[in-house]
Amino acid sequence: MPTYILVLACHNLPFASVSTDDYNAMSSTQATHSNDDSTTTKERETKASTKISRKETPKQKKCGNCQVLHKRDAYSNKQWKKFPDEAVFCLSCILLKQTRDKNHKPCTGCSILLKKDEFSNSQWKGPACSIRCKPCVKKIAPISKKEKRQRQEKPNDAATSSQCSDVKKRRSSNSDNSKCTAEIGKEQEKDPKKKEKVKFTDQEIKRTLMLRADSFPPDQHQKQFQIECVCAPISKRDENNMMGKVIEEGYYGPFRETSKAALALTSYIQSNETNMTMDQALSLRSALLQSKATKRNYIIQKNAKKLYRQYKAGKTVVELAESLDCPPMNVFRVILSEMKYGKMKIKKSLKNPSTELKEREQREFIATAAVDCVSMANQDDLQKAAAAFEDDIGVFLKGKNIAFVTQNELSKEQESEFGKAVLTPDFLLLDNVEVNGEPINWIDAKAYYGAYIPYQVSKMAKQMSRYIEHWGSGAVIFGLGCNEMVTIDKCLMLNASDFMEAEISPN
Repeated sequence: MPTYILVLACHNLPFASVSTDDYNAMSSTQATHSNDDSTTTKERETKASTKISRKETPKQKKCGNCQVLHKRDAYSNKQWKKFPDEAVFCLSCILLKQTRDKNHKPCTGCSILLKKDEFSNSQWKGPACSIRCKPCVKKIAPISKKEKRQRQEKPNDAATSSQCSDVKKRRSSNSDNSKCTAEIGKEQEKDPKKKEKVKFTDQEIKRTLMLRADSFPPDQHQKQFQIECVCAPISKRDENNMMGKVIEEGYYGPFRETSKAALALTSYIQSNETNMTMDQALSLRSALLQSKATKRNYIIQKNAKKLYRQYKAGKTVVELAESLDCPPMNVFRVILSEMKYGKMKIKKSLKNPSTELKEREQREFIATAAVDCVSMANQDDLQKAAAAFEDDIGVFLKGKNIAFVTQNELSKEQESEFGKAVLTPDFLLLDNVEVNGEPINWIDAKAYYGAYIPYQVSKMAKQMSRYIEHWGSGAVIFGLGCNEMVTIDKCLMLNASDFMEAEISPN
């Protein structure tokens, strides 16, 4: 067998003799080792490359403006591809920088620039980095227990519905089940003759209301009455002259008889320079204050936060109201609203201040109510006065044997017929009544002076036009007379004292 000399220089070994078979075996083992080393190095390189790629493309990035981690969808392609050293900005922050209109903000959910109406109040006032529009909030909102119960109770197909019906039958047959017995008892208590809700058209309602005016009691016959009434309305000049004498700037309280303005008003009326009485002047004052309060209400809403800061600093509600020339009670309501009182809570608090308000607010309420007769919380006195005036007219009509239907009777009839009160004047006349030769089919009573204030006159004209449309011409009776400029077509304006003192001749 031939022999070869193998030089192992790499290991600094001495020369040795090796056979061919041994040499081939050694070479094959070296080749396998070299292949294994190459595969392991490749695997290491691939793992390292994947780690680097993962680091280079993270799932989230922090915005350089709002400092919040956002996903890929919150960035544009240009911003997402930036290196980690550079500042990255999300879409909402970019839109927020570009917008100059205060009525628009970007939604972080859909990344769309939207108006204020698209957000709830809490979201709109929240931080710009997390606000969401109403649809986005609804998407992420958790399902309430009621909705879960409804979904569970709602059958998916006919099989499940039949199963539910079978279960209900079993439960109803089980006498031990108290819930089912209670439900059965409730169903038995229900009136089987209960009317179903029927929708009526406008023509059907109009026809029914017209028939009501012609439906006379069976034991009586329809009569005719002629009334001659001389009315003396207040001139426009007298009312304009009186306007400047009944209003004090910054004061919305009751009439102060001992004040300089009251003394001047009394002397002006007694001097016979005007045809208006003191009662008419005070009623005019009330109407003017209501009109003024309505027009200046925007000032209170505009300065709501400022008023609340001044209130917290120690100023009283009356002082704040005088500075704005607005009703104190309206200012107090706005302050309560800034204190996170809801509408229902404000209403409840003003009705029961001793139990619903804190100590300081109770004092402010007492002081405010004393100097505000326009927007006061309790208006029972006004309602009582209006009801008493209607009763006086009813007594007068009964004394003259004029048949009529009252407002309460009409509302009950219409609720049973249509499900709600549709049209209810104070008096619907069943007899044929003419005043100064003009027929009147209905009467509406107003227990105050009819001042010529345009928006109040237009509001009243809108109400009377509905009565005229259904029943024809009628009359408005004012408890303290009215201005000569207050006119409505097919509607007489009468003074209560002149009407009740007029001569009535039945035919």
